[in-house]
Amino acid sequence: SQCGIKETRFQQHLKGLPEGRVLITETVLTEAPLTPTAKQVVLPAAQAAGDRPFAEALRELLVSQGAAAVGVAPVERIDRLVAQMRPHFDGQTIFDVKDAARPYSPPVPEVTTRVRRLKTAADLLPGARSVVVFGLPLPQASVDHTARHDAEAVGPITFAQYESINLLAIMLRRAIALCERYGVRAEWSFDLDGSASFVANPRGQQPDGFSNRFAAWAAGLVRLGKGGFPIHPEHGTRMRYAALVIDRELPADAPLASWQPTQCASCDRCVQRCTTAAFGKDIRLDLDGVSDVFRLIDPARCDWAKRFSLVGSEGTFFTGWNLDVPAPEVITAEALADAVRQHPAIEKRRPCDFDACILACPYTRPQA
Repeated sequence: SQCGIKETRFQQHLKGLPEGRVLITETVLTEAPLTPTAKQVVLPAAQAAGDRPFAEALRELLVSQGAAAVGVAPVERIDRLVAQMRPHFDGQTIFDVKDAARPYSPPVPEVTTRVRRLKTAADLLPGARSVVVFGLPLPQASVDHTARHDAEAVGPITFAQYESINLLAIMLRRAIALCERYGVRAEWSFDLDGSASFVANPRGQQPDGFSNRFAAWAAGLVRLGKGGFPIHPEHGTRMRYAALVIDRELPADAPLASWQPTQCASCDRCVQRCTTAAFGKDIRLDLDGVSDVFRLIDPARCDWAKRFSLVGSEGTFFTGWNLDVPAPEVITAEALADAVRQHPAIEKRRPCDFDACILACPYTRPQA
């Protein structure tokens, strides 16, 4: 614990903490007459699994915690999907920026470069057998109001981005505790294959609307729209997805063949809305009888706007920034550093950005 009360004696009464795990505890002092717990507290990981089948118990847990959709993909399908996408994604240049400045000081950007290589489930968990994908929708009202009103133009969507990931993380922790009771090894990811990016947020960069799109597609939850983002039949693009990788084979769901985003054929809103010309060529995903065509995105150009807060209309304009730095034809580490140096010293601490292309989609909200 980080509080002033010593937790050592309390932790001595705990049983069942898996090796390599750290338990974070807190102390609350109250005058309420609470019933004391037993001297020996048994953590969930040490509790008996019970007689219920693991697959049934896991799905029920996720749904009870608020998952709006749950699907299962066999690792073999994920592997084949990644193999199809490698020629298009592997080798893309990704930039990362760290601000070395003191708080409330002009930016001192340190830019590093890496090369994208898509990952498989086995990269995360050797011996993986299944990937369980579940989703949580952003509030419709938060999405509907974004950038359309003077008040609450970007704050609600910014909080919803953070809170959805926070809630999914809590669900993942509880799911992993359940896996441990059943003797199942598990790992988790918000970007299983490594094809997505982040959105700037006051609470730290958050997984963007493209995160876990291929895992969700393989688990039968979504189809891909023209912009390459996942679209759920009921919740559209509002869903955020978590992936739980386990070493237990579960009954798999088939890719979603009963529904597709038909409006994409005659719509170009997402591509037109992009302020940095990040959309490139069409690529096709064709697997197990289901096929989607979508645009490949240049990650450096996309991140210029939503991750590095260099285009005001992607969110920061609505918080008082007045910064628009045109993306150069070829983005380099030096060009990115020069642009980030223009961030305001105070406002840079609370960037509020969103996926503008996704907000322009009719599967996100009604469009004028």
